[in-house]
Amino acid sequence: MIDTLTSNQTSTRNHGKADQSFYGNRVRSNISKMYEKIFPTRAYPIRQALSGCQSILDIGCGPGDLMAELNKEGFYAVGIDLFKPYLRLSKEKNVYTELVMGDIETLEFKPKSFDAVMAIGIIEHLEKNKGTLLINKMKKWARKRVLLITPNGYVTQHVYDENPFQIHKSGWTTKELKAFGFRAHGMGGLYFLKGEKAEVRFKPKILWEVFSEITQKITYWYPNSAFELLCVKTLTCEDLWLVT
Repeated sequence: MIDTLTSNQTSTRNHGKADQSFYGNRVRSNISKMYEKIFPTRAYPIRQALSGCQSILDIGCGPGDLMAELNKEGFYAVGIDLFKPYLRLSKEKNVYTELVMGDIETLEFKPKSFDAVMAIGIIEHLEKNKGTLLINKMKKWARKRVLLITPNGYVTQHVYDENPFQIHKSGWTTKELKAFGFRAHGMGGLYFLKGEKAEVRFKPKILWEVFSEITQKITYWYPNSAFELLCVKTLTCEDLWLVT
């Protein structure tokens, strides 16, 4: 009888801890969502832009950090990169359905293969003519949406992570990207606050990073003042007809 009572008390205590843990996690999750709405992370507007898309082609997927934030619901995701060490890191995160090592200039997919095709921080690594070809390929492969992020104009970047493909070769403006039919929003806060590798220029860095996040609320609506451009194109019937 004493043993049973002790067991029940232990069980009750464990349930209490489980309840506390459950509600604690919920509170943290709600706070995190609230913070993200007030100070949007890089993933937040991308997630909004991908709403309703169940299959994603991620061109230049890198080490998979962004997709780890995006793919909470387990959609079908294919990642492409030319740098093998990044693909290894992506594989460890287990956020892609399939990973492909290859050069996007030579790779091909069937038209309308994916709901969305995205290239986050990629076209600036290509010369202008090759960047234009990539955008046209993305429009051909997508069924619903094409999404890209690129610095606002040319930003110098050298090799890092021992990855020779990190060098920037071009810069793109809102005017150029709107000519492709993209809707542009600003990302990364005010332009002058950041430089190479999208790192803040001033010290103390943590203070200026917070300030940059605050300015993001404004620059989202004024992309010409932003460090980066988030460009989204929702495909129309005419776009789809052109690739059939």
